[in-house]
Formats: sequence, structure tokens, C-alpha cells
Amino acid sequence: MISYSCLSKHDQVVAVFYEDQLLLYWLQNNGEGIVLKARKAIPWCYAEIVGGIMCNMPRIGQEITTFLRTYHLTQSPFAVCLEGSAVYENFLKTANTTLATSDVGKHVSSCVWQANYLCPSVQPHIFWHYVCGIKREVIFSFHLLSIMMGRPIDVLTTVSASLLLLYYHRPQVTFRQGDLSVDLERCSGAMEQLFSPEILARYIKFSSDNAPQTTLELRAMGAALGVFLSRIAGNE
Repeated sequence: MISYSCLSKHDQVVAVFYEDQLLLYWLQNNGEGIVLKARKAIPWCYAEIVGGIMCNMPRIGQEITTFLRTYHLTQSPFAVCLEGSAVYENFLKTANTTLATSDVGKHVSSCVWQANYLCPSVQPHIFWHYVCGIKREVIFSFHLLSIMMGRPIDVLTTVSASLLLLYYHRPQVTFRQGDLSVDLERCSGAMEQLFSPEILARYIKFSSDNAPQTTLELRAMGAALGVFLSRIAGNE
């Protein structure tokens, strides 16, 4: 469980990539709580991303670099969350606590993939897993983007994985597998259903202008917060 008061000041920039837009977030812990300091939505207009692959890397890099320089964040940790055709992911229930390649499907197994055991299901002898695969060419394209911008990408993950991190590291809430089991049954893996704007406001301060208006924006803000809280937890 994370306590704000014991933490020094932290900044984090998170870029959430969708097929039709990029959402950039600057989050900061000021010792009293987490604040969304800035947010920018950048719509794709010229096929910047097609099939999860960056087709206009100079523009994408320029947008991110401009955001970092505007707020003097060029030395701050930078994370990327992906969703859409760049990744394959699923929440699975099986009769085993481990998964074989045959369990995850050929689409995922052809990627760089990972399967994480989450918790027992509420059903006897059934277990929840989260499976994620990122296309190899997507990973390579972000490696090139990092080189082009001249700065590392500290984390490359997915939106759903980041929402799981948010669930694990919610401030002032102790994680329990039993709670996750019940909540996964309730939302069927659609983790954003567990985090309304009102619930997010308990964990992060944001202005009314930055309040999430759509499910996509809700997932993106929750993902950014999950990445940030995970980094803070790792530094405690």
C-alpha cells in the first residue's frame, strides 16, 4: 500500500497510443498526493499509425519532444502504453495456474508475449490469467523512436496491464486476491469499469478540463496512473 507522505517528489510522462490519437500525460507526486499537471490529446490525421505500426515517426517524435520540452521534462521517466492492433491481449480463465503456448492462441504466441497468473476465480478450480503479446515489429519501431528522440523509453506496456497495476497499487487500499477475483468476474476483464472518473479522483487530482469524457480517455488516464504508481511502489 502506497503512502504519499513518505515519498519524495516524482514526475512521470506517459504516452498512450491509440489507432486514432496519442494522449500525453504529465503526472507528479508532490508529497501530498498525485496531480495531473498537464495532458495533451493529439489526433492522427495523416495515417501516422496503421495496423499498430508508426508510419510517420518524425511527426510522432516531434509531438512527444515538444510536450517534454514545453514542461521541462526531458529528464523525467517516460513510459508508453499501447492499445489496439499493435497488441493482442486477453483475460483468460483456465483449470490451471500456468499457461502453455497452446492456451494463448497463435496470434499471441507469434508476438513477444507474457502470461501472468492473477488469482483464483470465484468458480472452484478455475483461475484467472492475463495474457499479452506485442508485435515484434511494433517493439522495433519504438526502439527506433527512442533513438530518434535521443531519450530512452523506460516502460513499454499495454493499457490493460497498466490498469492492473493501478488495481494492485491503489493508494490507501490493500490489495487482496479475493477482491480481484470478484471484480474480474464483475467486469469480465474490462478493467476501466472498476475506475469511474469519481473513483480516479480519489487517487489523482485533475481539473475539470482534464476529466475523462469517454471510455477511451478513462482507460488512458487509469493506465497512466497505474504506470506511475508502479514506479513509485518500486522506489519505496
